[in-house]
Amino acid sequence: TPRQLHVSTVKLQQGVELFRDAIAEDRLRNVELMVLRDGHIILHEALGWQNKSAGDPLQRHTLFRMASNTKSVIATGILLLQQDGKLSVHDRVGKYLPAFRNEKCRDITISHLLTHTSGFRISSLFLKPLMEKSSQHPDAPNLQLEVNRFAEIGPRESVGETYRYNNPGYNILGALIEVVSDQPLETFLVERIYRPLGMVDTTNHPPADKLDRMAYVYARKDGAWSVRFKQETRMHTPFVRASGGLVSTTRDYARFCQLY
Repeated sequence: TPRQLHVSTVKLQQGVELFRDAIAEDRLRNVELMVLRDGHIILHEALGWQNKSAGDPLQRHTLFRMASNTKSVIATGILLLQQDGKLSVHDRVGKYLPAFRNEKCRDITISHLLTHTSGFRISSLFLKPLMEKSSQHPDAPNLQLEVNRFAEIGPRESVGETYRYNNPGYNILGALIEVVSDQPLETFLVERIYRPLGMVDTTNHPPADKLDRMAYVYARKDGAWSVRFKQETRMHTPFVRASGGLVSTTRDYARFCQLY
């Protein structure tokens, strides 16, 4: 119990009530709350709606689109490869991705990408339009081909001197994992992170056989609600990326967090 672990049950419930009120006032559509202490779950509440229009309540095993929580998993993958002796975070990216050996990108290290200090200022996930299949690139579009295009643009700021949160940098890290591990990104993550931790409901794409467990993704602007994603397999890109795209449950992601 919380009390056994020196946590106030009263304060936990006061926190939950803040979210209950937001749901009741339609300032929030859904939230799953979990608090762990010393490896024990002392609070686990599912509030609001999995699909409000259908009247389906959120469940404690609901699948969520985890967005940029994906980046922590990608960073962990990089650190596992360093632990294996296959790379160092101080290595230049061009050591593994030849497109980044040019004058613009040659000083960018893996560490710069991990810490958002590469100097890249590309605002989109990938350059648009994505590459089309051709005789030269029959597998287009894919992660490695798309991140190579970032090398042509290069950083806008001096490498290592400024910070700005950057999605392309993490997509480059995902491509790097594929090259160094010689595996598709999701295969590597399943074998090295999800399966060892028992993350049985975690993938890097919406699972077609579990769509009925996925939460609708709602967005609110100027007081009006809209639906960003339904219970569907649609993704931002037709391939697994590293800046987002993770699908998981609160319990699964808690296992990942406890790894640290």
